[in-house]
Amino acid sequence: MDALTWGIIAVVNPPDDLRDVLANELRLLGPAVRRSRHAMLTLLHEDFREVGAPGRIWDRDTLISALAEKIGKALS
Repeated sequence: MDALTWGIIAVVNPPDDLRDVLANELRLLGPAVRRSRHAMLTLLHEDFREVGAPGRIWDRDTLISALAEKIGKALS
């Protein structure tokens, strides 16, 4: 099978581990999770790294601190 076929299969009938990853990614977008330090620490691996715009590298602690600043209070 080619990459497109595998991609279609993954979207239509994703394996359980991919389904879990997608569900957790969507949870990270929710305001309740973003306000909870515990939830963020649970969902983001200690070695989490993300490249944002314009090329800024975020680690787990920096991201959680930035969200706390944006929300305007310490995360619970």
